[in-house]
Amino acid sequence: MAFLGSIGTAVKSLFSMPYTWVVVIAATLGQGGSNSPFQAIPVLFPFMQEDLGLTRTQLGMFISLMVAGGTSTILIGGWLTDIWGVRKVTGFLLLALLPAMVALGMSSAYWLLLLLAVVIGMIQSPGFLSTSRAIMDWLPPRGRAFAMGIKQTGTPVVGVLAALALPALAVTLGWRSAVFMVAGAMFTAGVGFLLIYRDKPSEGHGRRESLFGGLGDVIANRTLLLVTTWSTLFSIASVVVSSYLVLFLVEEPLLSPVAAGGIIAVARVGSVVGRVLWGAISDLLLRSRRIIVLGIVGISCGLAFIGIAFIHEGTPIWLIGLLSFALGLTALSWRTVQVVLIGELASPQRMGVVMGTTSTIASIGSLVGTPIFGLIVDNTESYALAWGATAMVALGSTAFLLLLGREPRGESQRGQGLHASP
Repeated sequence: MAFLGSIGTAVKSLFSMPYTWVVVIAATLGQGGSNSPFQAIPVLFPFMQEDLGLTRTQLGMFISLMVAGGTSTILIGGWLTDIWGVRKVTGFLLLALLPAMVALGMSSAYWLLLLLAVVIGMIQSPGFLSTSRAIMDWLPPRGRAFAMGIKQTGTPVVGVLAALALPALAVTLGWRSAVFMVAGAMFTAGVGFLLIYRDKPSEGHGRRESLFGGLGDVIANRTLLLVTTWSTLFSIASVVVSSYLVLFLVEEPLLSPVAAGGIIAVARVGSVVGRVLWGAISDLLLRSRRIIVLGIVGISCGLAFIGIAFIHEGTPIWLIGLLSFALGLTALSWRTVQVVLIGELASPQRMGVVMGTTSTIASIGSLVGTPIFGLIVDNTESYALAWGATAMVALGSTAFLLLLGREPRGESQRGQGLHASP
C-alpha cells in the first residue's frame, strides 16, 4: 500500500504543471507513431509469408534491413534533435512515413520490399531519441524514469492494437490494406504531435556540436561504455521477440494467426506494465538507481526465454500467455530505464548526440539478431535451440553489467524530488 501511495504522490507531483502533462501525451503519441512499423509489420508476417512465398530467413532479413536503415540515421537524428529541437524532427518523420508505408503495401518484389525496409527504418528511427529528449527536457530528475516509462508505453500500446486488429483485418481485407491503415494512423499521429508540442527553450538547442563527439563521451565514461555494451547484446532479445514470437506460436503450438496475435497482444500488455513499473521502481523504491533495475530485468528475461523454449503443441494456452507476458515485461521494456541513464550521464548540450551514439552501437545487436535466429531455426528446425541461445545472451550480458557496472554517485540527478522545477 505504501508503494501504491508513492506512485499516487508521484503522479500528482509529476503532472502538477499543465504543460508537463501535454509533453508526456505528445511524447507518447510520437513514440507510438514512430515505432508503428516495427510493431505492425511482424504481426502481418504470416500473411506476407503465405502471399509472397517468403522463408523465415527472408522475413528476418526484412527486419534486419529496417534496423540497418535506422542505424544509419539514428545518430544524425539525435544530432539534429540537439540543433533543430524535438518538434521539427518528430513531426517530420511521422509525416514522412506515410508515402513509405503506402509504397510497402503496393509492393510484391522481394528486392523492393527490402529497399523499402531500409527507407522506413531510416525515417522512423530518430523518433525514439527525439521523444526521449522531450521527457529529459521537461521533466525533473527524480521521477524522470517514471515519466519515461509512461512515454514508452506508446510502443506496446500500438503493439497491442496491431496484434488485436491487424490479423483480423488481414484475413478480411488482405495484409496490404492493413498496411495502408497503419500508414494513415502514423500520419494522423504526426499532425497531432505538431499541434500540441512545443520545444522548451534550452541552451542545448541550436548549438552545432560535433556529430561524432558522442563516441568520445561513451569511451571516456565507464558507465556509458558498460551500459552501451549491455544494450548491444540485450537488443538481440528484444528484436527476436518482436520478429519471431508470432511465427513460433503459429508453427510450434500450432495456434491460428488470429490466436497468435492475441498472445502477442498479451506480450504487449506486459510491455506496457513493464515500462511504467521499472521506471517507478527505479525512481520511487531505489532512489533513481538504474543499473540494478536493468539487472533485474535482464535476469528475469533470460528465465522467461528458457520457459518459452519448452513450449510445444499441447502446452496450455494460459501458460503460453503467461510466458509471453513475462517477455513483454522484460525483453520489450528495458529501454525505459536505459535511456534515462544515458540522458542523465550526458551533458544537456550533447544529450541527443550521445543518446544517438549509444543507440547506433546498440542497434548492431538488433541488426544481427534476427537473421542469426532465423538461420538457427531454418537449419536445425528447432525453435527451442534458438530461444535457449537467446536466453544465454540475455543472462550473460546482464551478468557482465552487474559484475562490472557501478551506479553513478554524486550526480545532480540523485536525491532530487518530483517537485523540482523542470
